Amino acid sequence: MHSPVIITGPALPWLAATAALGLLLLCGAVIHSDLGRRRIPNTLCIAIASLGLVFAVGETGWSGFPNFAWRMAIAALVAVPLVLLFLLRLLGGGDVKLIAALLLWVPASDIPVMLAVTILAGALIAIALNLLNRLFCFIRSDTIPYGVAIVSGALCVLIPRFDGLAAAACAFVA
Repeated sequence: MHSPVIITGPALPWLAATAALGLLLLCGAVIHSDLGRRRIPNTLCIAIASLGLVFAVGETGWSGFPNFAWRMAIAALVAVPLVLLFLLRLLGGGDVKLIAALLLWVPASDIPVMLAVTILAGALIAIALNLLNRLFCFIRSDTIPYGVAIVSGALCVLIPRFDGLAAAACAFVA
């Protein structure tokens, strides 16, 4: 006979839900800035990284900090080849920092999916900008707003994790 599996919700669901909402708002700000100025401000990356810790504490309490420390180590390891791409001028510095910040939110098992979606979204954005530039001539296509692709990849993985978080937060508060 199998022992029953007990599924528990977040330790502090209101904190996790607040951090998730903050991430969504910051992702909107990243997209706005990257589309408009082709820049991702450091303050947005720092805020996303900081909220990653808040979300981790909201999910598991302070007992989840070792897991968050592993995410920090993985983000640092992934950042090394990305810095090389930056030095070769193939990727912007803000893009490297944004990926590292968002990796603090993503479980290690979901990193390949996030990166695959990011690469695919980046290719689609590049193709679309090139076509729009050929059609309208005033669309900026000399650089790619890769922050949009990075956010797309991260949210593709994270949105399912946020499922039920608002309900858990409301139930906790009530």
